[in-house]
Amino acid sequence: MDFITAMLGYAAFFIGIIAFQSNKHKHIVLLKALTDVCFGIQYILLGAYTGAATDLTGCVRNLIFAKEFKRKSTQNIVTALFVVIMIIIGIVTWDGYLSLLAIAGKLCTTVSFSIKNTKYLRLFTIPSGFMWIIYNAVSGSAGGVLYEGMVIISIIIAAFRYDRKGKKAELTAE
Repeated sequence: MDFITAMLGYAAFFIGIIAFQSNKHKHIVLLKALTDVCFGIQYILLGAYTGAATDLTGCVRNLIFAKEFKRKSTQNIVTALFVVIMIIIGIVTWDGYLSLLAIAGKLCTTVSFSIKNTKYLRLFTIPSGFMWIIYNAVSGSAGGVLYEGMVIISIIIAAFRYDRKGKKAELTAE
């Protein structure tokens, strides 16, 4: 079981790092959906149910964001709906103050993934990474700690590749 748990964390790690090296919103959220599934299953195996519930819900959120991205009016409603859902999940799966980190981290990514401009999507994802590093460390997910640290580094690299060099950030869902 420990081997499976570790492999899920490391699979999520590699997929997630690749995600932020894209400059297309749709690619980022679809790869992050796969990352959320891997971590969601890992959290179930670790008994970290707030992390599991928020990640598995985050997967659904990302699939919807990838599909509904072109509809601005729908996007705002979907974002608000997932903010409410994440708060409800936090209440239902409450396991002490550690749950706040998982909830706050998913709230950050819910808002950031709703932003069309990939420069700001990456920027507003960084606070989530710090929250998840702590959550993962306490929950026993070494792959998660490594992943979140590398995501922050990956975002910084992508910022230099796309944002700092003046390359236009994608404003489409492609």
